Amino acid sequence: MEKTELISKINEFETSEAYEKCQRVLSLRDEFLNRFPFRQQPGLIDGLTQDNLYNPHSGDTDYFFNWIEHKLQWLGAVSLGSAKPWENARKNIENFKDLLKIATDDKISIANKIDAHWEDIKGFGGDRHAVKKIISIYYPEKIIPIFKTEDWELLFGLLGMDYTERIIDKFRKNYRGASVGEKFENLNELLLEFKKSQPEFEKMDNALFMNFLYVVFREEVAKTRNREDLD
Repeated sequence: MEKTELISKINEFETSEAYEKCQRVLSLRDEFLNRFPFRQQPGLIDGLTQDNLYNPHSGDTDYFFNWIEHKLQWLGAVSLGSAKPWENARKNIENFKDLLKIATDDKISIANKIDAHWEDIKGFGGDRHAVKKIISIYYPEKIIPIFKTEDWELLFGLLGMDYTERIIDKFRKNYRGASVGEKFENLNELLLEFKKSQPEFEKMDNALFMNFLYVVFREEVAKTRNREDLD
């Protein structure tokens, strides 16, 4: 799709349910970051308790993973299939704290944040959607919250953009041989450049731009996912 055609879709998007819901949730992101200000105050991570992390039976919804999965859903959805990953993180809270320190450390690259030893907590490995969601909330100015690698690749194809060449210079390896984190950092960097190249897109919050792309390409994404379900 040409840039001009994509830009012409903005007015339609701004009347959509996705736009309204994302706009409402953007203010909740600030509330979350005030509640769990680990990027600015990493020392507070040591005080994180199991109940602060995951406590679904208490009646209190103000725990970390409820924010990540539910309250901030419109800033990037994560579908884990069950609560097992959250339960595993609760059981392995000291390990999770160490990983959370990596995820919120400004000195560590996005690729290295994602490629840290998250697989040590069952449910956080693989394509690392939950990891990407956590990082995206702490770095909203740096990350477009698309978590599924296949979705990134599909969207680049629909936008007519190459995503394989840059990674060779950046990481000294071809795209196929790159890690999950390296692919994500490469794809995110390229799409941010595309977004910033157009004033109409640049003024959008990154989460809003993500929702915009999913609305514009809803049918194509749905078809791809339906094919995956049949495989």
